[in-house]
Amino acid sequence: MQNNVLLTPVDEMVEIIKNNPNCTVNFLSQKLKVPIEVLERWLVILDEYEVLDVKYKGFEGFVKLSDKHESFKEDVDLDNLKATF
Repeated sequence: MQNNVLLTPVDEMVEIIKNNPNCTVNFLSQKLKVPIEVLERWLVILDEYEVLDVKYKGFEGFVKLSDKHESFKEDVDLDNLKATF
């Protein structure tokens, strides 16, 4: 985790995904205590920015970090993205 930085629930979610690749949307919802509807909005945005890869098999969503995650930090204004949430 980052030091001396205010972490948001979205930052916490990304950390959980780092430690649990291919975790389910339901798992994230339970861990973060966030309704699935809110969580899915976050996932859509982070998928669009190529931070995460979200895949659906049947009705279950699986989430992992995108292969482009590291380059994302250099290319995107994180403060602006956080303001979106």
